[in-house]
Amino acid sequence: MTQCGKRSFLLQLSSAAMIVLMMLMYMDECSAAQHLVGEDKGWVPHSNFDGWASGKIFQVGDNLWFAYASGEQSVLELKSREEWEACDFSNPIRLYKGGVDSVPLVDVGSKFFTSGRVEDCRNGMKLHINVDAAGSSSEAKSKSQSSSPLLGQFKNVAAQAPASGSPSKSHFSPLPIFSFVLMVLFALWLH
Repeated sequence: MTQCGKRSFLLQLSSAAMIVLMMLMYMDECSAAQHLVGEDKGWVPHSNFDGWASGKIFQVGDNLWFAYASGEQSVLELKSREEWEACDFSNPIRLYKGGVDSVPLVDVGSKFFTSGRVEDCRNGMKLHINVDAAGSSSEAKSKSQSSSPLLGQFKNVAAQAPASGSPSKSHFSPLPIFSFVLMVLFALWLH
């Protein structure tokens, strides 16, 4: 490859890399919040799920993640506060029993979750949240932008907990890697 062809190729490559970086940054700003229920403890009995949910903002498009020992625990989504308070499992919306479950928040309103074990439900292993419309408050955006990393690979039920009390948002910043690659490409182009 000639020197001129090499420079042209590197210039095209760096331009493409810049476009990819801008797309990744845009995707990060628009990505939904990822809420790991119970943070580092996960979905386990004797946890304070009301305390965990307190101060968090849940919006349409976000996801709740339940992590628990498959076969020992499960999660039920119930239709009403009455069913939730009474631990009435006769008409659930959905049963989750995979050990690591993502629950997309697709509509505005109250959501009611409980353990699939009656005794755990009666002992308070429950979660009630209110889901707001996406982008419904500037406070939600500012809190989400100041959040810390949350989700790692859930296949092995490994997760990183967000800072306590702040809404969580999955976050990936390609800027340091991209900057290094761009500097190397620019140095090669100048050479």
